[in-house]
Amino acid sequence: MAVPVRHSELGDALRACRSAFVGVGIMSCIINLLYLTGSIFMLEVYDRVLPSRSVPTLVGLIVLAAGLYMAQGVLDMIRGRILGRVGTALDEALNARVFDTIVKLPLVTGGRNEGLQPLRDLDNLRAFLGSMGPSAFFDLPWLPLYLGICFAFHVLIGITALVGAVILVTLTLITEYLSRRPAREAMALAARRNDLAAAGRRNAEVLVAMGMAGRLAQRWSEATTSSEVISLPLWKCTPWRSVMTMVLPPSWSVSPSASIGCG
Repeated sequence: MAVPVRHSELGDALRACRSAFVGVGIMSCIINLLYLTGSIFMLEVYDRVLPSRSVPTLVGLIVLAAGLYMAQGVLDMIRGRILGRVGTALDEALNARVFDTIVKLPLVTGGRNEGLQPLRDLDNLRAFLGSMGPSAFFDLPWLPLYLGICFAFHVLIGITALVGAVILVTLTLITEYLSRRPAREAMALAARRNDLAAAGRRNAEVLVAMGMAGRLAQRWSEATTSSEVISLPLWKCTPWRSVMTMVLPPSWSVSPSASIGCG
């Protein structure tokens, strides 16, 4: 007897937006091809404009490149709006289920956890879909294409691009490894702070009447101090990775100086 496959409600909601993701993938394909506008423009300038000193050719290339950049910007804006609509559709599909979970969760856990965490998770998911995160996933498969183009120009240029991509991926993985546990603990402490603040607001009259406001404020201060201590590793991990990302070549291209030096 075949066992029926159970699908999660989140998976069903995402599958309902499949056509939107397909459209985003097609636009990502066009956008990534338009990323080559600057490189092709420079090649045409060095190959056609400089030897012939033709001003009309230069003007035509500038107009064409400007039009392509505008098209890229419009497509990127449309892609962002589609992803934002996907996040909204996901929220509409799951908000009733999340609210039902928030109502029934204290009956199961006895109020020992953050009761509004499912709602925050849904908000975070919607915010992620409306951010640049999904766009990066759609752009990532184009990395081999750009590396192939670099190798087609020159082997050393391709090696330089490959080394830059490997270094950036390594930095990302190291940052994720170092910040995973502190981020989880920081979220838990932030939830505890929110619980204390909500409890103080909800029981303000009782706390003041019984003289317990100072004790609650002390506990809130301790939670805040712990949160700041836990967040220190996050502050240490993020800046150096950002600096190295700006210094090193981008993931699918080569910095101009490295290209000239290797080519």
